[in-house]
Amino acid sequence: MKFYAIAGTDYHIAVDGFHGAQGQIVFSWDLVPSTTAIPRILTQPVPKSGPTNDDASLLVGFDSAEPVVVQWFKDGRLVRQTNFTAGGSDTFPISNLQKSDVGNYRVRIVPTSAPTDTTREIFSKLVRVQIHIRGDGTVVRDVFTRDKFLETADAVAAAPASGRISKSSKIRRLSGGPARGFRGTQIFSTVGSSKDPGEPNHCGEPGGASEWYAYQPPASGLLILDTEGSDFDTVLAAYTGPGTDFESLVPVACDNDSGSNGKTSKTVFQATQDMVYYLAVDGVEGASGTTVLNYNLGVPPTLTQQPASRSVPAGSSVTLSVTATGTPGPSYQWRFNQADLSGATNSSLTITNFQSANEGDYRVVAGNFAGSVVSVPATVLLDSPLRLGALGMNGNGQFQLRLIGQGNTNYVLETSTTLTNWVSLLTNAAPNGIGDYVDVVSSNFSHRFYRAMRGP
Repeated sequence: MKFYAIAGTDYHIAVDGFHGAQGQIVFSWDLVPSTTAIPRILTQPVPKSGPTNDDASLLVGFDSAEPVVVQWFKDGRLVRQTNFTAGGSDTFPISNLQKSDVGNYRVRIVPTSAPTDTTREIFSKLVRVQIHIRGDGTVVRDVFTRDKFLETADAVAAAPASGRISKSSKIRRLSGGPARGFRGTQIFSTVGSSKDPGEPNHCGEPGGASEWYAYQPPASGLLILDTEGSDFDTVLAAYTGPGTDFESLVPVACDNDSGSNGKTSKTVFQATQDMVYYLAVDGVEGASGTTVLNYNLGVPPTLTQQPASRSVPAGSSVTLSVTATGTPGPSYQWRFNQADLSGATNSSLTITNFQSANEGDYRVVAGNFAGSVVSVPATVLLDSPLRLGALGMNGNGQFQLRLIGQGNTNYVLETSTTLTNWVSLLTNAAPNGIGDYVDVVSSNFSHRFYRAMRGP
């Protein structure tokens, strides 16, 4: 901390411990006599995080009694400087946020007459410029990684209890706290980052330039994390826990070098809805650079509408369809009698000019990277002639059969032991033209005959 002190003025200086830390304090000061006040920062730059093409310009306001030079540094490198005759403000323009703009920025202000005099220079706070992209196009700003784990935990604790946004709303808001959504990317710099005292070695790698991130999944499913697109050798780890200290962190998954180029990281695990996952990215042997952290949450498909069995006239067209949920939206593959049907990859299947060769069981497999589900079989048969099929005994020793005829027609099923005297078992409608029946008393007879006919 540096400021211009006025002789005879009492200054009250407070020292506290981060997150209540305690210990021995070494306090020192160095007074350099001067009759000219050093520059003073009145408005600190504000960290920026948003989607690509966003306006992430930075502003610093300052006061000075003499001409000064204002220098902007990005990741420790001078990227812009401007001379001012006195106090004012300076804007570092980032009107079209891109990956090349991502970094940690700081402003140095020093009198023009003494540009190398470190006793008269003053620095702004370090501010982060990051990119946060939601896969569904929702615009969310102010989601950051942080150098300190407890700062990340603080942001989670301060976040609203419900931070969910409708996929279609395109609402712009300030979020803070953990990242959410099914798919997204955070681009940030680890240049200048450090490792906290007591911080674990992620995946056994000592590292030394870690950043922390929090993610809260909107649903339970398979979570894929990777650092594809990063420009240095990364280590990636995921933890859960109350966010109070390192000792309470519970390791979930970690990876070093499973990415596509052998230097980026990738891990996959089952995530629980609304659980906060603390993600750490570090560099092998303390390497640092621009990190691209991607998250992709998949929810396995669930079939909410199954394909329906039916009988159809010869030469007709029949369409089978299913409805499935899942994230991402599932792909489909229809099967006929267990064999894949070429090109049948939609949620519905249409069979034209239906003939006896098309009779059988149709199923569909709906899947995404998180899993797959197979529908119940839809049996499709010709509706003429009226016939009985699928004859046999079930596991309880009872006779079962299938009646096949025209849909939306009443049928009578009869039974006999003599082929002379017939007894009606049921008179029923067959809406889809196919009816399965179990004769629960068949085990009481040594033999029995069955016949079907149109009903009234």
